[in-house]
Amino acid sequence: MNMIRVSAPKMMLAVAITSGLMLGCAATQPAPAEKPSASPSTKSGATTYSFQDALSTGGAAGPEMVLVRAGTFNMGDITKSGHPDEQPVHPVSIGQPFAVGKYEVTVADFDRFVQATNYRTDAEKGNGCYTFEGPARLWNFVEGTSWKNPNFEQASNHPVVCVSWNDA
Repeated sequence: MNMIRVSAPKMMLAVAITSGLMLGCAATQPAPAEKPSASPSTKSGATTYSFQDALSTGGAAGPEMVLVRAGTFNMGDITKSGHPDEQPVHPVSIGQPFAVGKYEVTVADFDRFVQATNYRTDAEKGNGCYTFEGPARLWNFVEGTSWKNPNFEQASNHPVVCVSWNDA
């Protein structure tokens, strides 16, 4: 399982790739990825450990990962001030611990992967991806868009977009 976070001004979207959701392009230019170092770090009294494994191609360090421990938590809007789809609050259990990427996968990270493997994304094979665009600000499928050309300017340190759960 991998996670991609897309950052934009006053907006953060975290998507677990295993959800089957195809991550579309954002209409606003995302903020550059920040990669502070903190191993281990403590927030809210909990200690989080991160680690990096060597990649099988070339032995370079892989992405920094964090452990998500097994356990149960309440999911939903406990303040009842959110959206209706955040109700009802319900328990969610994580049966086994797993690791996820601590930071978003950047365009440069994804480009290195593509160069090493000759991988083609679903958007490249299907000739497009979903983008948030137009005066109505709706998600639309736009032909010819992909992580290489998402229909907005993107730097190498921005989060990669137009990738699907298959591409993870």
